[in-house]
Amino acid sequence: MGSKLWLAFYFFLLFSINLSCSRLPQIEEPSSKTMVPVFEVFGYARCSNCPNVERALDSLKHIYGDSVIVLEYHMRVLGDTLSPISILERQGLYNIGTSAPVTIVQGTQRIEGATGVSLSLFENYYNSIRRFDDSVGLYFEHQWLGDSLLININIENALDFSGARLFLFLTQDSVFFKQSGAPDSIFNNVVRHYESFEATFPKAWSAHRFLVSGKTLVILLQDTVNLKIFSATQRRF
Repeated sequence: MGSKLWLAFYFFLLFSINLSCSRLPQIEEPSSKTMVPVFEVFGYARCSNCPNVERALDSLKHIYGDSVIVLEYHMRVLGDTLSPISILERQGLYNIGTSAPVTIVQGTQRIEGATGVSLSLFENYYNSIRRFDDSVGLYFEHQWLGDSLLININIENALDFSGARLFLFLTQDSVFFKQSGAPDSIFNNVVRHYESFEATFPKAWSAHRFLVSGKTLVILLQDTVNLKIFSATQRRF
């Protein structure tokens, strides 16, 4: 009787092994990439209402780090020269005049002025946007060749990008600005360099070490018609 039990156990074990070996390997589904919220604020150094918005965005960036993008454009108003004149393209895209501050959230939500603006308001926007997946997966790879930084920009999923453009920024923190007749100020997330390109991939870009050192490289893929931001990525150098 004992030998029959052992024989039955042997065939059961052999059957189980064959069954497990015959199963196809399970392929893991690719993990989704969460959307990175983008906050853009247009202002200038002498703007009396801008500090409230800037402090709220500074706090948001401090809390959420690389999972949020903050771009602060210093318009050429009342002697402010912190951002390049090329940001006029962004002002034109959003139809920004000289009144400030104007905050654009994810390309489509517009907040005029500073009334009601707070960290909690921006956190609500942040949490709402983070619920969506980034179906495009914009990313870039980099390498140093001497004093030159070489960037290769690409996407994980090819979609219809008609009407879209690539926008590239270099932002800087702790930017000191001194103006005659105005208090000395320090600004964060300041757009110091800006370029735009056709949305073709892969896209190569290069810059000297001096330009990117100590700055954050931000890249957006955005529809220039409905202003929707498809995907965004960033890295500090």
